[in-house]
Amino acid sequence: MLTMLHIPRTGGSFINKKFEVKQEKNVSEKHHFLCHSYENTIDPNLFNLIDQVDFVVFRNPYGWLYSYYTHSTEQHKHGWLNIKQTHNIKSFEEFVNLYTDMSFEWPHPYRNNGGYVSACYNDDGKFIPQNIIFIEKLEEIAGEYFGSIRGKNPELTIKKPSKKYLEHYNPDMINRVSKHFEKFNDEYGYTVDSGPRKKMVTLK
Repeated sequence: MLTMLHIPRTGGSFINKKFEVKQEKNVSEKHHFLCHSYENTIDPNLFNLIDQVDFVVFRNPYGWLYSYYTHSTEQHKHGWLNIKQTHNIKSFEEFVNLYTDMSFEWPHPYRNNGGYVSACYNDDGKFIPQNIIFIEKLEEIAGEYFGSIRGKNPELTIKKPSKKYLEHYNPDMINRVSKHFEKFNDEYGYTVDSGPRKKMVTLK
């Protein structure tokens, strides 16, 4: 069984769709994790009893924040989980300012301790995923990593994430996000317009 810890807006849903695998979603009220299994369902209430999941997907945090803000579906037309509507956020700059202001009570779990990476730890502080896949490098590693699931290398025509977000940042916003994700960026080699440093990280 190959399992993914899915951090919203990093590309996990794209991976499920691209590799034509069965997707099962569960939401843990305790951990706010979305756990996907390629073969069956993980009971989210048992997540803290699981020693590991196979992988998590990371994304450039500057692009991730822009995707978080602009996300739109029939159910959530005002950013991911309607963040703009629930907090009357009028601009992307205001969104970034609130996200990086630790005195502001953010309603979603993907901010503390240096950004969304905090979702990768269980209650005991253990980093759960065995592997980190970077969505920007997916085309380079997908055949090797996901090919075995289907018994052959999947056809790879993977479009890299857009850098349109760069148009929506000013220097102050970049500075705020850089400070908030400082440890994350240092660890994985992200800057506002580049990264990651490696194709994939294995933590076995």
